[in-house]
Amino acid sequence: MFRLPILILSLLPLAACTWVALDEPAGDVLVLPAERLTPACESLGRVKVSVASKVGVIERHDEEVVEDLHVLARNHAAKQGGDTVVTRGPVVEGVRDYEVFRCVATGSDTRQRATKAEQNEKVEVVPYDGGDDNR
Repeated sequence: MFRLPILILSLLPLAACTWVALDEPAGDVLVLPAERLTPACESLGRVKVSVASKVGVIERHDEEVVEDLHVLARNHAAKQGGDTVVTRGPVVEGVRDYEVFRCVATGSDTRQRATKAEQNEKVEVVPYDGGDDNR
């Protein structure tokens, strides 16, 4: 007779928990609204992520579900070489679509973009030498 209420009470704390760990490489991945993307952002594709939206019969808090979905999307983006994710649609029963972008140029990408900028805009690119800025 008292088992069901006890079971429900024991599940309540779990409904407020985040369960997804952020991978170390994903720590620098941003979740941005689409309007914050710049023309330099390159789409790397889409990813659909999902988490449990219920613990037994108890609904998890919407904020916790969204937080877990963001963490999963950031983890996927880091694995794909992305640095930014944008939501593409609402959360439906713990499932959401994201688009992965690479917005920050790195390594050879930086050199290629700098060379292209020099050719197109006659911009001189001077590398920082770590010297005294008070000259």
